[in-house]
Amino acid sequence: MKRIFRAISIALLTCVLISGCGRIPKEVAEYKEWYEALQISEHKELQYDGFGVNENRLSLGIICAPENIGELSDIVNKHNEFVEANPEYFGDDIEIHILSSQGSPVSSLNFYNKAGEYYGEKSGEGIAEGKDIKYLSANLFDLKESFEKGTYEFSIPVLVLTVENPESVNSEDFEFLKSCTNLRQIIIYYNALGYDMTPTLEGINKYAPGVEVYQVIEGGELQKWQ
Repeated sequence: MKRIFRAISIALLTCVLISGCGRIPKEVAEYKEWYEALQISEHKELQYDGFGVNENRLSLGIICAPENIGELSDIVNKHNEFVEANPEYFGDDIEIHILSSQGSPVSSLNFYNKAGEYYGEKSGEGIAEGKDIKYLSANLFDLKESFEKGTYEFSIPVLVLTVENPESVNSEDFEFLKSCTNLRQIIIYYNALGYDMTPTLEGINKYAPGVEVYQVIEGGELQKWQ
């Protein structure tokens, strides 16, 4: 009997450690159907990293190494499929954020459905608001590194790019744009003022021709370049 009990205990423990046995984190219980539809536990390279609700904003955290961000594309697609199939599940004013932290030093990818107050009225202009993911905000060099380490494809209408040192940017840094489908706008949000936009525009026009380009300028306003 003890052997049987030990065997069952080991089996249960292994199940929990390896796959979580499909358990729903208690903080996500209110949105169980949505969380289950994302199937995070089916992706061995992804790890649940918390969930929070602040008024009408939901934030889901996921840990993912740079070379595996292609796995996130499937999560985003599953979210979009869920809200399309269940249009009344979330309220119309819902803000949904899927945040992925990567490695060390910690960097992040932020997927969300509404521009909110981030980048002014021009952000997302002509793009219908909804509950599906439409925005990706990320550091330019994180996306470049991930593209070099592994394959991925994101179907995102609006891409917000950040950089700490704009002078280090060259046109070839934008090759990762080949993996971004359905792209309509790129918002440049570099952490500086008065830098040369030429390498950025050259790279975008080479790898994502025809995309609208905006730059965040002083005061948080958007300047349209093309």
